[in-house]
Amino acid sequence: MTKENVYFEFPFYSVDSTSWKAGVIFGIGKCITNRGRITNIKFKDKESFYKIKGASVNLHNKNLAIARYDRYSLSIKAYERIEKEVTSIWKSRNIIWN
Repeated sequence: MTKENVYFEFPFYSVDSTSWKAGVIFGIGKCITNRGRITNIKFKDKESFYKIKGASVNLHNKNLAIARYDRYSLSIKAYERIEKEVTSIWKSRNIIWN
């Protein structure tokens, strides 16, 4: 469950999703830009990597296992950031999970 418009309509405590992984497998991942925004990026678009916070040269490593590890790491960090932001919004609406 990673439809961004739904995040703000329903206060989920927990969801299940493989989007953080599926996107990476298909060459697209969520990343945090240097300006702090969450964005999708095509990993083959090497020119866009200056916008990614924490990007490394291993994102394009010829060893696919190494490249995927770094791509997964970026994607996981972005989804963790989304979780914190959405939780904060629901907290401001008096929906709080312990």
